[in-house]
Amino acid sequence: MSYNQKKMSEIADKIIQSMQDHGTDWIKPFTTLSNLGGTNLPKNVRGTYYTGINSVMLSMERVAEGFNSNTWMTFKQVNEQGGKVLKGSKSTSVCFMSQAVKEKPDGEAEAYSFLKFYNVFNVDQTDLKLVEKPVKALPEVEKLANIDSYVSKTKAVIKHEEAGRCYYMPSQDIINMSPVDSWKPTGNSTAQQNYYSTLLHELIHWTGHKSRIDRLNKFTYAEEELIAELGSGLLCNLLGISKEPSDQHAKYLNSWIKAISDKPKALFQATAQAQKAINFMDDLQQVKEAKIA
Repeated sequence: MSYNQKKMSEIADKIIQSMQDHGTDWIKPFTTLSNLGGTNLPKNVRGTYYTGINSVMLSMERVAEGFNSNTWMTFKQVNEQGGKVLKGSKSTSVCFMSQAVKEKPDGEAEAYSFLKFYNVFNVDQTDLKLVEKPVKALPEVEKLANIDSYVSKTKAVIKHEEAGRCYYMPSQDIINMSPVDSWKPTGNSTAQQNYYSTLLHELIHWTGHKSRIDRLNKFTYAEEELIAELGSGLLCNLLGISKEPSDQHAKYLNSWIKAISDKPKALFQATAQAQKAINFMDDLQQVKEAKIA
């Protein structure tokens, strides 16, 4: 087993253990907002939020270890800030995709991608006293209005024709949502937040259409549900609303555990596809300036 395969298996094992220990609540670390109601997703010392598998893993590690800070740093960065890592502190692995070029037998250059792992420490594991500006939540009305604007800019076709049913239909490229007034509050989520978190779940499916990312026929139904749950969970946190696990989440939990156990790489593929879907929708938020002839 290579070093990368070993690291992937270690991370996959942690996710599986969390699924087994907490059931559908395993997603809470990266779907629950801060005490102030704003996002609490992990970020680096420059203030940039981690994405994909790193966002999931660092969120879980923060909750498991009881860290108050959302900021993570490499050993070198801690030293550059004039601090020290506290004795006995254990680092957490994160990864990023990089590219390199190799020469083929015929002399042609060929680019390929590979994962690279490195280690980070939470600020709470150092003697640094960084002042972190808390992320405050917007008023509920303004927050939901912003999410509504985010959704509308995707230009997805959303209908409300079947009460009690929410789904994305690839053949017609439409999303059906149960009417807003049919939703109820659950857990930490209001009725409106439950509506929008489910809508974001269906929008992640929507990005997989052949005219967009073209993902839907490349993964099993259970794998696609994992992509949608991961993507919508991270997106909800970024947009400032709570997300409760969907009915599909509970239905496919055991399938996800088996799939990740059999092939740890499946977890990395799912988080990568979830992030790709988020990036796709984020790109749709940008106002395109008209070209002048």
